[in-house]
Amino acid sequence: MEEALGRVAASAAVLRIDPKNRVADSILEAASRASDETGEFARAILLNARRSEQRRLEIEGSEATREAEPDSVLVHGTWARRGHWWRPSGDLHEFLRTENVFPHLYAGRDNFAWSGYFTFRTWVNPQEDWDREQAGSHLAWWAERRLTPPPDIIGHSYGGSISMLATQVEKNVRGLLLLSPAVHGTCLPNPDFYEGILLVRMPLDLVLLADRSKPQLLRELPRVTERILPRRGKTGHFETHDPAIWTANHLDEFVRDEWLVSLGDRS
Repeated sequence: MEEALGRVAASAAVLRIDPKNRVADSILEAASRASDETGEFARAILLNARRSEQRRLEIEGSEATREAEPDSVLVHGTWARRGHWWRPSGDLHEFLRTENVFPHLYAGRDNFAWSGYFTFRTWVNPQEDWDREQAGSHLAWWAERRLTPPPDIIGHSYGGSISMLATQVEKNVRGLLLLSPAVHGTCLPNPDFYEGILLVRMPLDLVLLADRSKPQLLRELPRVTERILPRRGKTGHFETHDPAIWTANHLDEFVRDEWLVSLGDRS
């Protein structure tokens, strides 16, 4: 770990002298995928480097680092990092691709993942949620590199929070599909950087009730559509990423044939 930390620190020093150094950039990019402290350090360095206009234009305009086909990504929630449903070949991931809902859903080896870390700071200090703010910024940076703009982002639970936070760092998003999202004042999206939001949830979601989520905050924003599905399961929370629930409620048809159609074309 000390060796990896040393490489990250050295790369940060190189970027201060040469902001376009590709070797340092690639070292930091690789390190940023880790979920440990070294990964967080690398992400912080990259995010700070992106604040300069010169580097920002380089990232947004570089076709060599962006795959042409993928245009959407699936983001897991708290504690689901080691789950399978959101990964390529996972239940929901496979369903969304094969049912032509999101046929170009990202399926590379370096799919976006975050620590899934839970903190009670969301309750104690509602003005700050540092872990998810960092994950949202990392998602925005990751999407710039790997998705055709403007992308669609599908997030479950706190993955929905992270998806919304990506717009707070001025990441243009076409559609935000939020499945049982945790909604707080700290993670509301910036309306200037999304075209439409689809909020999908179940009534009396026990997980979100315990989390003190406030979906009404989303309803106050422009271009938000809400679909409330019949309550299933013990908590009413995890079923929204179950393909069987999608099929039973024709949610796949609604997303594919109505909601996505209402959004603008990608430029």
